[in-house]
Amino acid sequence: MEMAVKPGDKEVTFDIELPAGKTKMLALFHSEDGMQHGAYYAYVTKAE
Repeated sequence: MEMAVKPGDKEVTFDIELPAGKTKMLALFHSEDGMQHGAYYAYVTKAE
């Protein structure tokens, strides 16, 4: 999944459904100069 982040944005939120079981997540930001930067943290919650 991808989402554009504009200057001044404080967060990006994705709502997705995942199958039960283990999974992996990779959170990267791609800057205009082509560099990749990892996210410092991510909050993951279970939807009710």
